[in-house]
Amino acid sequence: MNPYLLTLGANLCFATGSQAFTYFGKKLGPLWMNTFKALIGLLAFCLTVILFEKFYLPNTFSLLLLLASGIIGLGVGDTFLVKSFVEIGPGRTLVLFGFQPIVIGSLSYLFLSQSISLEKFYGIIFCIICVFIFSYENLKKSGSWNIKGISFAFIGMSLDATGLLLTRIAFENDHLLTSNQGNIYRIFGALISYYFLS
Repeated sequence: MNPYLLTLGANLCFATGSQAFTYFGKKLGPLWMNTFKALIGLLAFCLTVILFEKFYLPNTFSLLLLLASGIIGLGVGDTFLVKSFVEIGPGRTLVLFGFQPIVIGSLSYLFLSQSISLEKFYGIIFCIICVFIFSYENLKKSGSWNIKGISFAFIGMSLDATGLLLTRIAFENDHLLTSNQGNIYRIFGALISYYFLS
C-alpha cells in the first residue's frame, strides 16, 4: 500500500481519536485515558499477530529499545499530550504536534548521522513563530499565555519523537521484527510507565 495513504490514514485516525482523548481526559484523567488506549491497542495487536503472523521474540537489544520507547514515548509522552489536549484543546495541540518531524530530524542527525536540510531549519523558525502566535491569541482571549498547555504539548511531542527514534533503531537492529509485534513490546513498556505514574 502507498506509504502516503498509510500516513494520511494514521493522521486522520489520530485527529479523530484526539477528540475522544480530550473528552475522556477531562472527565477521567490523562492516565486513565492512556491506560485504556494502551490495553485496547495491546488486544488488537495481539489478535493480529495470532491470526496473521508467527510470534517472534527480538534480540535483547531491540527488545530493550522497544520497551524504552514505550516507556518514554507512549507512556510519559502521551500522558503529557493528553494533558495538553485538556489544557489548550486538540486543535492547537495537533498543530504543535505537526512539527514533530523537525524534532525527529534533529534527533536523527545527532544519533543516526542523518543530514538536516536548510528547509528543516526554516521549519524550526516557523514553529517558534507559530507557538508565539498561539500564545498571543490565548493572551488576548483569556489574559494568560497558557505556557503550561504549550509546554505539555512540546514535552509530549519531544518524548514521542524520542520513542520513535528508539523504535527505528530497534527495527534497524532486528530485520525479522514486524511492526505489529514491535508495537506489542512498546505497549508493554507504556503499561510499565503507567503503573509507576499511578
